[in-house]
Amino acid sequence: MTSADKKKSQTKFLLFFALFWTLIVGGIDVFFGYNLYRQVRSTTFPSTSGVVISSEVKHQRDSEGGTTYGVNISYSYEVAGRRYEGNTFRYTTFSSSNSRNAYQTVRNYPPGKTVKVYYNPENPEDSLLSPGINGDDLFILLFLTPFNLIMVALLSIPVFSLLRKVKRPDAGGVKWWLDGRRIYVRLPRFSTFVGLCFALGIISFVCVFIVAFGMGGHPSLNSALIVWAVIIFVALDVYIWLWFTQGGGKSDLVIDPDRRIAELPQTFGRTRRQTISINDITGVDVEVVEAKSSRGVSTQKYVISLRDKDGAKYTLAEWTDEEDASEFAGWLRSKLGLNETPTPPKLYPGTEPPPI
Repeated sequence: MTSADKKKSQTKFLLFFALFWTLIVGGIDVFFGYNLYRQVRSTTFPSTSGVVISSEVKHQRDSEGGTTYGVNISYSYEVAGRRYEGNTFRYTTFSSSNSRNAYQTVRNYPPGKTVKVYYNPENPEDSLLSPGINGDDLFILLFLTPFNLIMVALLSIPVFSLLRKVKRPDAGGVKWWLDGRRIYVRLPRFSTFVGLCFALGIISFVCVFIVAFGMGGHPSLNSALIVWAVIIFVALDVYIWLWFTQGGGKSDLVIDPDRRIAELPQTFGRTRRQTISINDITGVDVEVVEAKSSRGVSTQKYVISLRDKDGAKYTLAEWTDEEDASEFAGWLRSKLGLNETPTPPKLYPGTEPPPI
């Protein structure tokens, strides 16, 4: 199988997996989103007095052989002289492995207890006992956040690939500009938006376990709000740090044709900006870094580096798309005034870029 055929096969698999993931996660989002909307809307419902008919803990076996606990509560109430029966505690109620919350709810609503029932004025049969948002709802949102971020990442790959085919970006899609005759090329390891999503995904994933094990999966509303405040603060902090770091020029390659120098960005292990003479640069290399996961899945990235007359290499950037990498390498050769004939990317096996 040629590299082109392999790339097409990987693209098709990725697209299929993205659609499958979207179907599952998107379906859950729609289901929960609709019920969350109903839960919020229920705060506007009028109420009436009702009586609990029965109340019990519901036991279910999950897919891993464990037991989850929910509640079955039925109640009767009257609206405009007509009797109704309902069994909805909350629209967003879910079962969990923590039995304490379920048993506590049943104890709070014993049979025969007089309760306040909230009903839909447009359809009095639609009712519930606990309106509004609570900590459980925010925990479900927290639980779904990493899955949704993965969904967005998976869908962005074919979308951006399609956009590139419609209109190929200049210089492989990097941001560059002129200041006089000086050329500035922004080459961050990843964008501020990607950094924001990554930070949001990691901290939300960690917080899921903190809430699940530290709070039994049923946090109070105040606790859930504090958790979300921490998540948003950390994610925004990462975003602002990346924005200032990149805006400060640490990730910029600067080409000064008048002084015949190139200032390398503070990336790929460089702790300070490094200046090299353009006269010493003999080529721009594109090398393939190939890595295999424990399951044998192969991934590739294309690493761009400058080569000097002594054979030393200075890594500048990396791409997952071979075409973008080759286009940037060609653009960079033209800006450096190199007459080097482009060669196919050379394979560099391993998990790290070639040494600097």
